[in-house]
Amino acid sequence: MFKAKHYDRIYKDKNYSDEVAQIKKYLKKGIILDIGGGTGIRSKILQDLGYECFIIDPNKEAIDIAKKKGIYGGKTIIEKSELKEVIPKGSFDNAIMLFNVLGFLVNPYLAFENINYFLRKGGRLIIDCW
Repeated sequence: MFKAKHYDRIYKDKNYSDEVAQIKKYLKKGIILDIGGGTGIRSKILQDLGYECFIIDPNKEAIDIAKKKGIYGGKTIIEKSELKEVIPKGSFDNAIMLFNVLGFLVNPYLAFENINYFLRKGGRLIIDCW
């Protein structure tokens, strides 16, 4: 598995602030579920702008790094049906799945079913893929 401790250094030149500026106009105020949010670079920027963020990522090391940045999170994947037992229905105003997380999903149908469950009525999902 990818060594998360190197992630921030490898992507230090990626313009996360510009990326956040691009998606911010589509976000609702409130809580964001950052799916595959890694080490929390993007979520930290969003939190500094007043959003509350929660990351889920399969890499425990990445989650630990995000937590050191003040981001809440948990080691899991969006494609687990058991998540509905842990995360209450309608907990989030937004869900973001960026940096081609969609391309890594094994069961996209279950992932989207869970996202729909976790989003509040009128919640927004923002995805990028390449």
